[in-house]
Amino acid sequence: MKNLYLITMTVISITISFNSYSQWVSLTECEFYGQASDIAETADGGIVACGWLSSEPSFYVTKINASGVNEWETIIDHPDFHDYAYNILSDDDGGFIIAGQDTYFATPFFAKLDASGDLLWTSAAWSDTISSPIFSNKSVLLGDGNIAFIGTHFLSNYFTILKVSSDDGSLLEYISSDTLSPDLIFISSIADITPTTDGGFSITGAALTSPAFTTVSYIVKYAEDLSMDWSNMYSTTDDANAEGICATADNGFLISGYNQSSDFFTEQETFVLRTNASGEMEWLQYYEAIYTFATGYDVAEMTDGSIYLIEGGGDYIFPDLTREAQLFHLTETGDVISSSLYAPAEVMYLNRIKADSDGSIMLSGMISTDPTGATNNYFTVIKSNVAGNLPDCIFNCVWPGDADNNGNADMDDLLAIGLVYGTEGSTRDDASIEWYGHASDAWGDSTLTGTDYKYADCNGDGIISEDDTAAIVLNFGFEHALFSMKTSVTDIVLRASPDIDIIGGGMISIPIMLENVGSDIDAIYGLRFDATITSYYIDPLTVSITFNESVLGTDDELMSLAIAESANILVHAGLVRKDQTNISTHGKVADLHFYYDEALTDDFQIQIDNVRAITATNEELEISGATTDYPVLNGIDAITNNGVQLFPNPANTVLQIQMPTTQNGNYSVWSLTGSLIFEAQFTTTDLISIDIADLPEGNYVVRINSDTVIAQKYFTRIK
Repeated sequence: MKNLYLITMTVISITISFNSYSQWVSLTECEFYGQASDIAETADGGIVACGWLSSEPSFYVTKINASGVNEWETIIDHPDFHDYAYNILSDDDGGFIIAGQDTYFATPFFAKLDASGDLLWTSAAWSDTISSPIFSNKSVLLGDGNIAFIGTHFLSNYFTILKVSSDDGSLLEYISSDTLSPDLIFISSIADITPTTDGGFSITGAALTSPAFTTVSYIVKYAEDLSMDWSNMYSTTDDANAEGICATADNGFLISGYNQSSDFFTEQETFVLRTNASGEMEWLQYYEAIYTFATGYDVAEMTDGSIYLIEGGGDYIFPDLTREAQLFHLTETGDVISSSLYAPAEVMYLNRIKADSDGSIMLSGMISTDPTGATNNYFTVIKSNVAGNLPDCIFNCVWPGDADNNGNADMDDLLAIGLVYGTEGSTRDDASIEWYGHASDAWGDSTLTGTDYKYADCNGDGIISEDDTAAIVLNFGFEHALFSMKTSVTDIVLRASPDIDIIGGGMISIPIMLENVGSDIDAIYGLRFDATITSYYIDPLTVSITFNESVLGTDDELMSLAIAESANILVHAGLVRKDQTNISTHGKVADLHFYYDEALTDDFQIQIDNVRAITATNEELEISGATTDYPVLNGIDAITNNGVQLFPNPANTVLQIQMPTTQNGNYSVWSLTGSLIFEAQFTTTDLISIDIADLPEGNYVVRINSDTVIAQKYFTRIK
């Protein structure tokens, strides 16, 4: 026999937003010679990076979303060539242009990918035929949307510029004439390039002068038509080697690099200088070295005018290739606001820094946990938070809310906490539950899947308890790695109960049932699932799940969470025992509540999916979700409301309900937003009196469920 459910308690749902949070690191395994050489922000708030992974390189490109998760990666095949990817450029059509050169022949090479990482074109048809090698090259997008490529030739004092079509990769122009000065012996490097607001670009690097035989840094400014606007050279106390350039908001430039002693080549110090829009130097600052070979690799101006500088240094001498990194935050005049050594790994080679539109900074390069460079090397992209803080932890980090360390915070993590509930271990120095990687000592104990218990201690207090679920709620839906879900159809099914009739508008409760063919489930410890309602008539703000009278245990025996994603009329839910003891059971595990409009005439569905169940030893049960159809019963008002009258209406202190005959049942009073105010039983009466003196003025709903009547009436309380 079907049960008629119209009345239930409601609970407040937690509404979540799936946004990226805080700082992160993205790693791709590579050889010691691999690195992420350039980075660019994408339209969706992610980062795209290019570089190479081995000593026989090919263009490697990866797209990382705003949470630090790799969305796609590709290696661009170029038969018979080995290419270094030096620059990645975001095109207006959403695609990405990669530019660089061949390792052996120093011939340029270009490729374009669409937004999904699929190859659109390469320049191989013409660039493979260039006979004169072009070294130390950099590329940028011009104001007309095409590509400018600039390089130099071996021991030469002039530049070569190529203009390449961004539409098909064809060669548009080849210019080989510009020089900094006829007094130069040769141009040592083109270290970096930056676009300018007039559609052109500027480059920086180092050059050897004559007759002093000293190294100077330079800036060359080019217009959009590839004509040279101006050039200037800059000296420091010794040899000045520029490494990075950034265009400033006032159309000037910042360059960073290193000042190297001519007598002792290991004695280097970082410098930063600033110019005006004409290239005239405004200031020059030096920064004390804390290691050998100190180098100011790159510099970025923030929207508030402050400056970030990434510096590196270290031994660089085999077999000890240890490198360290230091991040400086500077005023607009180059004074130090703060500086911090950044060394979460033995080798930290970070040579690019850029400002992100959200106020954070992006860095790229290579890191390694092996100072010999033999193993554990990673192509690296790092993003700070808006305060400029970099992630302190890179390897084996605790991400609060990801208790099973599978890469995201979801209902599986409630199950993971339940499996090791009550365990104690070491506390975490950083005991916040914000979504970034936290360094934590291993507890030594692990689940059957090999996950150390430290990950379940989400709040870092050294005790695994209900308190750790707060991190799941705070970070629900966030991710820091790829994750794929297993699906299957089995004898064990979780579904919304089909034995419910939907009659009239208002609040409704539908049990979520755990079913096995003909029997109890032998052993279950916890489960998680999603419940989705498909109807335009559901008020999404009223959708919730409660766990009263669950067959998995009492309130004292269970931990449970329900997190509503109101925009999709979806609730993520999970419950798990706390005593490391399985239970043999089947039946109701939860109730789904929602409010629907009285105008509801269309049938709707409740879909239960994303289901996972575990035993106390973390073995997965084969379980599937199911979809339940609910027809809406029309033409039933005459039955459900037959003979039921309210008076007076509006009412002041007492509301009377006149029943058609003597009845037994219950009534409840609700707000129009679906909140239960009070309920009571009545027996053997046809007249019910309800005291409403304590209700605030307003409109309310009263619901009656008795022997022969199911009714819902509206009334107004007045003074």
